[in-house]
Amino acid sequence: MKSFEEQFYIENPTRFEALKRDLLLLLWLFRRAIMWAGKGLIIRLAYKKAKNTGKPLVIEDLIKD
Repeated sequence: MKSFEEQFYIENPTRFEALKRDLLLLLWLFRRAIMWAGKGLIIRLAYKKAKNTGKPLVIEDLIKD
């Protein structure tokens, strides 16, 4: 996986290159927001279930890489 700098840093970009980079960055940020919103929902639901059953919540079991 490329680093953030490798993906989005451009030296002396033209207007088109800068616009393209900005759109790709916006898409990248949108994907991350959706991913973390989904993981947050999963954790909240698991927390409620664990609280109701009295069992401990193990986060590592919920989020797998």
